[in-house]
Amino acid sequence: MRVQLLNIKGLSLTDLHCELKNGARFKVFPYRIGLLAIGLYRLSPAVLIRNDREQRKYSLKYIWRSLLIGLWYFPYGPFDCAREIRRCRQGGLDVTTDVLVGLDAQAMESGWVDIRKTTLLFKRLPDAELHPIARAMEELLTKYPEINRLYIATFINTESCQHPYFQIGHNAIEDSEIFRYEARKALYQVLNHKYAEETRFMHLEENEISYYLLVQGDRLIDHSGITPILPSESGSPAGLETGSSRH
Repeated sequence: MRVQLLNIKGLSLTDLHCELKNGARFKVFPYRIGLLAIGLYRLSPAVLIRNDREQRKYSLKYIWRSLLIGLWYFPYGPFDCAREIRRCRQGGLDVTTDVLVGLDAQAMESGWVDIRKTTLLFKRLPDAELHPIARAMEELLTKYPEINRLYIATFINTESCQHPYFQIGHNAIEDSEIFRYEARKALYQVLNHKYAEETRFMHLEENEISYYLLVQGDRLIDHSGITPILPSESGSPAGLETGSSRH
């Protein structure tokens, strides 16, 4: 995946590393495009953000983009746009690690970088969505005391034609399928039916996608005492192929 780099004009690779050392970050800002019957989830180019003024400038730019061109699909346009606007107001998504893997002098000159693998798989839910889900799951868990780990996040590393969706991870139990059926029923009570229907479930295991759900998502419950460790031979965050939904 080729990603455009913004706000780096006049910088050399050495200059850029100095900016990053001083706290600058590459961020992308989500927005929506509404096409009457369908809505498309999109991310901005990777913007080098140095300070709060630049943060506000680019956040507002993509908030307005969602408001102007994202609302116009029904019935979910306003709900989806509200989610991306909240994410922009929270500062966008940090992709510095992913950009740096492929960054060199040629990329700086062209203003484009190849991102072959990404560690940005999930984003956390806004409080307005997380709190009712947490309450619904807390009530359900009284029936399943063997569930000792439960995490949720929005999976965003989808193909361009796919919508992001909720991903719930839990430890394996004997009645996993029954638990997932009842969890989806509980979600119907607190979510728009579209989001409840599209929610995916997975067992938390020693693999990359479980690791990133644990560190990038929201913890609903965790009594396991297990510290997440990235299962990589090199010990560095290899990430997943971009656009890979691995569910």
